[in-house]
Amino acid sequence: MEGLFGLLKKYRRRVIIFLIVFASVGVGVYFVTPCLIEQISTLLKGHQLYQTEVAEGFIIRFELALIIAVVAAVFALLFLLLRKRKNIVVIIISSVALFSAGALFSYFLLIPSAVSMLIQLLPYELHIGLSSFVLFCVMMMIVIGVMFEEPLVIYVLYRAGIIKPAFLKSKRKGVYIAVLVLMAVLTPSQDAVTLIIAMVPFVVLYEGALVWIGVLERRKKDG
Repeated sequence: MEGLFGLLKKYRRRVIIFLIVFASVGVGVYFVTPCLIEQISTLLKGHQLYQTEVAEGFIIRFELALIIAVVAAVFALLFLLLRKRKNIVVIIISSVALFSAGALFSYFLLIPSAVSMLIQLLPYELHIGLSSFVLFCVMMMIVIGVMFEEPLVIYVLYRAGIIKPAFLKSKRKGVYIAVLVLMAVLTPSQDAVTLIIAMVPFVVLYEGALVWIGVLERRKKDG
């Protein structure tokens, strides 16, 4: 316990800032969750959402605010822990931009395709619960948002000396097959065009990361 209290004392300022960000974002988001839920519900075209429990409205609003607050607080914590590193502001901004791009890509393309396919798997009348649908959409947006962080993950691994450009090039086909399988699972569409479109951003991000660290590698050798 003394070690834990000592650690908390050492990073007291960062912990306080983390908690402030977490609490303020959570409270702020809670009051706009009805608008967010209404927007997410538009993805369920031709079907209606149902509240299956008395407290479901409150619970899903609380859970949605909690999830978004955690995501925001994680980005804030990364900045606090790494703020003395070179170019950390650019990296954090890039990370937020990539995550947001992934979430939007999931919202506008992947989720509608996945929902359309999944609700047709069995010929039964659907009564889709509010919480289950909203959490499905939000978690899928988070997963795709994290996957869009691919260039930064590659950059960090390169800077740490764990991977080299040659290694990434040699694993290119394997990565694309893995992405193809993952997209087929996340977006179980029978349309090959939709699946290919879903893969395009990840291919672009991977190739862009290859070019990026290739330039860094050449600069290192020239220097």
